[in-house]
Amino acid sequence: MRFPKRAALTLVSVVGVIALLILASILLPDTAHAQGNGIIAKIFAVDANGKWGPIQIDGSNALKIATIPHWSITHAPAAATQATASRAACGTTCIHVADCVTATFLSTGTAPAATTQTVVQLRDGASGGGLVLASWDVTLPATANSSSPPWQQCGLHIPGSANTIMTLEFGAAGATNTLEKVTLTGYDR
Repeated sequence: MRFPKRAALTLVSVVGVIALLILASILLPDTAHAQGNGIIAKIFAVDANGKWGPIQIDGSNALKIATIPHWSITHAPAAATQATASRAACGTTCIHVADCVTATFLSTGTAPAATTQTVVQLRDGASGGGLVLASWDVTLPATANSSSPPWQQCGLHIPGSANTIMTLEFGAAGATNTLEKVTLTGYDR
């Protein structure tokens, strides 16, 4: 008896997903678990729209990718003021996960006294404290109306600690005639 190609591909796809779920439950025991809502495994993947979410097998044995709601915090203070964007702690069983960071460093109409180099830090904690999870160097030339190349890094998925503030900030206030801006985007799990 011969199977049509489409049936064979479907069978291979289903077997592959089941094998992936079994492997994930062995290698990642904290992400595969039984719950009262019928979810028997949770593995993160990208859906058709490019959004991250857990792959779920529900009680009807249907595969789903649940979209995770994202939050975003921006801080764009006055000149010569440190930009710092913080997401408040979300509870004892909740962890913030940084998905995307954006920073801009620019001079106003008057040039800064010298080329300015600073750092942008992602912290597991409040501004100026807590573990630095990641950092990036930013340089601003001593030229009027100049800007460091605005940058954004997405797809990071850097987790913090449970019940802890997450902060994205410049290392210090910029020099006179400079502006800083940061945006932290993420989700909670």
